[in-house]
Amino acid sequence: MDEVICKGEGCPIKETCKMYDPNPDSTNPWLAETPGKWVDKPDPDISKSRAWRCYLYWGAEQDAIMDVLKKATGG
Repeated sequence: MDEVICKGEGCPIKETCKMYDPNPDSTNPWLAETPGKWVDKPDPDISKSRAWRCYLYWGAEQDAIMDVLKKATGG
């Protein structure tokens, strides 16, 4: 099964996400829209009052967790 790829349009963390593929010639299916969005969060520092949240983000931390789970379950 092919992986679904994100175009990363407007995403500030796309370079660290394994779902992102900048290659428009990819044969994998593309997501219709970027699955992330800016959300408000309480912070007295106005420059930190918004955060990017993506429910499909897959980076190094997620890979590490998956490695632990695979090892614990035997595959």
